[in-house]
Amino acid sequence: MGTPHSTDSIVSFTSARHCRALGILFSIIASAVTMAHAAVSSRGDDVPRSIPDGLLALASPHAIVVEKSNQRLYLYGNSQHGLELIKTYSCSTGKNKGDKIEPGDLRTPEGCYFFTTLHKGTSLPSRYGAMAFVLDFPNYVDQQRGKRGNGIWLHGLDKPLMPFDTQGCVALCNEDIIELSRYIRLYDTPILITETLTAVDPERYDRERTEALQLLAAWRNAWQGKDLQRFLACYSPDRYGQGKLRTLAATKKDLNARYKFISIDLHRLNILKHGDTIVAGFVQDYESDTFCSTGFKKLYLQKNSERLAIVGEDWENEAPVAPPAGEVSDERRICRMLNRWIKAWEEKDMEAYIDCYAPDFTSHKMNRRQWKEYKEGIGRATRRITVGVENIMITVKGPTAVVTFAQRYSSDAHSDYGKKTLHLRRAGNDWNIVKEVWEPL
Repeated sequence: MGTPHSTDSIVSFTSARHCRALGILFSIIASAVTMAHAAVSSRGDDVPRSIPDGLLALASPHAIVVEKSNQRLYLYGNSQHGLELIKTYSCSTGKNKGDKIEPGDLRTPEGCYFFTTLHKGTSLPSRYGAMAFVLDFPNYVDQQRGKRGNGIWLHGLDKPLMPFDTQGCVALCNEDIIELSRYIRLYDTPILITETLTAVDPERYDRERTEALQLLAAWRNAWQGKDLQRFLACYSPDRYGQGKLRTLAATKKDLNARYKFISIDLHRLNILKHGDTIVAGFVQDYESDTFCSTGFKKLYLQKNSERLAIVGEDWENEAPVAPPAGEVSDERRICRMLNRWIKAWEEKDMEAYIDCYAPDFTSHKMNRRQWKEYKEGIGRATRRITVGVENIMITVKGPTAVVTFAQRYSSDAHSDYGKKTLHLRRAGNDWNIVKEVWEPL
């Protein structure tokens, strides 16, 4: 996982084991397709009659599935009814059967991939036809399993289409690649390549999809909440690597101390599965009080004993992606308010500080005006104030929210450490504090 010179951040939801928590996570994602029982219209005897079990959740408008044994490429689209088959194309894959292992073996790799580059025009050799889309093979899991090679493309042809006739790419006739290109978005449209399609088992599909969503929610929440222990618990020590995990822990510990707040929004989340590996690809939008970044993240999930865990990740901070315009999560708006609140408190800027409070704020038998006078008195009596927060938990319920965190306060006159609870209410695109409670830890 990248560091904030190449990554992002997080917050916590109540009851991540329930659909409500999963719904909160996906309120900041374009859409998550429910398709366990979706039927697919038949367009020929060779078309699968139900959804392939590798498509667990899609925010992308479209997904591509290649079945090597049948030499078919299936284009699926999202609709209000779930995932539906749009069209089936004849395709050609590698001359030799089996999964790709090394360069020159003339095999087409099997797994879950995304398109990263489009080649077309005079710079593209004529044998690739009208255009070529580059796949991100080999990905992290491929490399861990010793698979080598590169240059796996989805491309057209300058000759008639023949089955099992490529050096490892997936090929279509020119007319079809031109038509299909209208449905492909770089770093968004997933492609699942498999030997033979199997239909969805609804019970297993629901279980695997829920487990993946729960893990992603826990990972995001722990990172954003600066809860290092819960964050590291999302990873498999054995498969991710003990050394890498120690390095990750040291990096996150340093950044948790450096930043007042961290916020991570996930956009355009696609979750696919092939074999024992689940791949989650998404636009990761990271924001802290001093650093921001946006890029394309892939997390690779596998079962560690009976528990799903992260075994690897890829981060591309130069991918041409951006969060949807105007799509800012409630958690991020709350984190921004917390950052203004802490900054104003430390700088003893009482006008900016009290702006974070609702007009009807009450706490410790004080109203908003009395609270401001109380804080102004403390400010006059101290030369410096520092406030650190960690283990942030944010629970949003419609127009209200509750934020809890461990707060470390220090000044030249007093220091303490305790649990702070802020009760918030939505105010337009912002949030205000209506009540706060502190108790020692």
